[in-house]
Amino acid sequence: MQKYKDLKYFTPFTNSIRQRIQVNFKLLVSFSNNIKKPLKYLTKNIKNQGGRNNFGRITCFTQGGGHKKNYRYLSNKCNQKFLPYSVVNSIEYDPFRTALISCCFLQETGSFAYIIAPQNLKLGMFLASNYGLRRPNIGSACFLKYTQIGDLVYNINLNSGPFKHIISTSAGCFSKIIKKQITLFFAIIKLPSGSFRSISLASLGFLGKSSNPLKRFEIVGKAGRNRWLGKRPSVRGVAMNPVDHPHGGGEGKSSGGRPSCTPWGFPTKGQPTKKSKISKYEIDKNHVGSFIRELNKKKASKTQKI
Repeated sequence: MQKYKDLKYFTPFTNSIRQRIQVNFKLLVSFSNNIKKPLKYLTKNIKNQGGRNNFGRITCFTQGGGHKKNYRYLSNKCNQKFLPYSVVNSIEYDPFRTALISCCFLQETGSFAYIIAPQNLKLGMFLASNYGLRRPNIGSACFLKYTQIGDLVYNINLNSGPFKHIISTSAGCFSKIIKKQITLFFAIIKLPSGSFRSISLASLGFLGKSSNPLKRFEIVGKAGRNRWLGKRPSVRGVAMNPVDHPHGGGEGKSSGGRPSCTPWGFPTKGQPTKKSKISKYEIDKNHVGSFIRELNKKKASKTQKI
């Protein structure tokens, strides 16, 4: 097995650490001062709901417990905050996300803000937004209209559509700029899933790839660590009583007597949950070329009319 220097491997003194592999945050996290704590005015203590809804009823059986966590406010949607320049002050761990975050000093306002850190980010880096420098550093905020074809962008705020969504934020994720249409003011990007999507050029993104790509090699090692993370055991439906699950009950070991379903009777395990209707912003993988050709025809017809 290939070993990475940013991962921690343990000598198996006990069975619980025999298979355990963990990201070594001591090598990744760094501070520019001696105060190794997050900024107080950018954090908030969020109460754990324990899988309950507003009526106090359990709606998610596998959530509950865990260590106390403070939420860090990220300045993703405040577009003007990162314009034009900022300096990396620290790289920190965030318990609410798989990627690391970095605290940046904004020279225009004289304040600090948190962003999702990219890979290979270092303290003191100068981040210039919208290609303010000829070769901007990774992690620089940039509207998609200023990006170049082939650029890798992460943490993209979608301004198109009824709601604002953020994509490519998880550890090691990124999207690629495939095509830009200046006249119709949108771009085609390739998502981490391999699908294609058209988004507005007014969307804000960050250049580079999201940090902590070795997260996928982590092995928890024991059930107790999952309890620290707020995850409770998942019980099979066949092991329950008939009042608790449609698969419950029966004499001895039974298969459930019906196709796999949720406690509320909805089909699961292979049943597609996505709506069959494709969104107008999504593009089929096999029809990207034809989609671009149609756009070029529309563009040519508009220029002929003019």
